[in-house]
Amino acid sequence: MLVPSSFFQKSFFDHWFDHWHEDEVTRFVPKAGIAEREQDIALNLDLPGFKKNELDVEVQGDQLVVRGERHKGEEQGRYRREERAFGAFERRFVLPQSVARHKIAVNYKDGVLQVTMPKREAAATRRLAIDG
Repeated sequence: MLVPSSFFQKSFFDHWFDHWHEDEVTRFVPKAGIAEREQDIALNLDLPGFKKNELDVEVQGDQLVVRGERHKGEEQGRYRREERAFGAFERRFVLPQSVARHKIAVNYKDGVLQVTMPKREAAATRRLAIDG
């Protein structure tokens, strides 16, 4: 079998990644987990590598908006493959009527943005005693 001469002019990595294209990497979209509990709704967003001041969380009307931007660091050598996504992101979540918007609390720890949305008093689940 003849091997094209160009084969020897490329490095191992060039051959390995010949069929991979940068457009396969999509924009950065943090993954979310939402749990409804008795007294509140918890939203967790995975945002590893961010600093607190690179994130913005606000309530706009009936939506919770989370924004941020992941910057590409200094290159340390010539990348042969880059699967990490960079750039600005924005996630919007519709707030249920049951959420007390003025009591929403946000915490960022260990790469996870935690948003706790307490339910309004009337909307919270409450057990009732049965008389008789």
